[in-house]
Amino acid sequence: QNDIAKQGEMAPVISVVATFHNIDAALVRHCIDSLIHQHFDYPYELILVDDCSTDDTPAVLREYVSEKNVRLIELQENVGPGGARNIGIESAKAELVTIVDGDDFVSPYYLALLFAAKSSTGAELVAANSMVIPFDKIFEKRNWSRDSDVLIMDRAQYLEALCYEKVDEAPSRKLAQRGLYLRHPFPAKASYEDVAIASEQALACSKFAFVKAEIYGYVMRPGSVVHKSAAPFRQAQDFAYAIEAFLRPIEESHLVDEHALAFRRCLELSRLHSLLRVVSDCPEKTAELDQRAIQKIRESLPVVVNDKSVSRGYILRFWLLSRAPSVYDKAFSLYEAIKKGVAR
Repeated sequence: QNDIAKQGEMAPVISVVATFHNIDAALVRHCIDSLIHQHFDYPYELILVDDCSTDDTPAVLREYVSEKNVRLIELQENVGPGGARNIGIESAKAELVTIVDGDDFVSPYYLALLFAAKSSTGAELVAANSMVIPFDKIFEKRNWSRDSDVLIMDRAQYLEALCYEKVDEAPSRKLAQRGLYLRHPFPAKASYEDVAIASEQALACSKFAFVKAEIYGYVMRPGSVVHKSAAPFRQAQDFAYAIEAFLRPIEESHLVDEHALAFRRCLELSRLHSLLRVVSDCPEKTAELDQRAIQKIRESLPVVVNDKSVSRGYILRFWLLSRAPSVYDKAFSLYEAIKKGVAR
């Protein structure tokens, strides 16, 4: 790997690790520009990790190495998002790390609000709210909130929030000690590594803070891992493994009740079903895995139906998938096209 470094005068308070692999140049620049133009009163470093891109992504990233707080790591072997994050974190100089995906972007107050929440609460893990950005609205002007309102949670509350997706499991839009990620690294060369490791990382912490303001822009990009129009069966296997790797530690902790676990299981299995629809190989294994997923949804549905915190929309969604998958597929494809601006 080739590490191109620019030293700053003061030690950084936060290391931002941003990973890239074959991303449109406009999105790459939009991401990095949002990270460079931060309203943050402390020094920070930006570590750009190129995961062996085969397009012009490396050339675009090199445009930024003249910035005094930017370092570029160019990997010679593709290690996947998890492996790229691990390498960036290992090279980080700050004790605090935040992770950003290279096709997303952040608020100008992203670092300031995360750091303020960490400083004022003493939380070991700070998470932030995000907004979903349809692909055709990426470059629209936004009025980002400066609201510093924070919700403090203990471990049980945070795990429940994860299950109900009140907090996203993604490693982006979070701030934590570098040591947390070194002790609990992301799975390399695997899809859905963020889902697989999320509960393990959470269980290693005891105090959490959630920044209520939307300070992270999550871009719904066609062709991304979760929105491919065609996928190999290996990707579906990775997802099935990640779902259990996420849920099992929470279940074994006995900190979250069966309702929250049943809801999250149904939600993830419905996403697995949508992925299996576009798997391009291993038809028999694909059908078998899909049948198991739908059966598990049927088994979990009675618990979800009795959960007063789950909306009727979700209950209808899971019921429809468990009883009429083909009807569900048409309805959900329409929803994704309208709501998110992407379709498989």
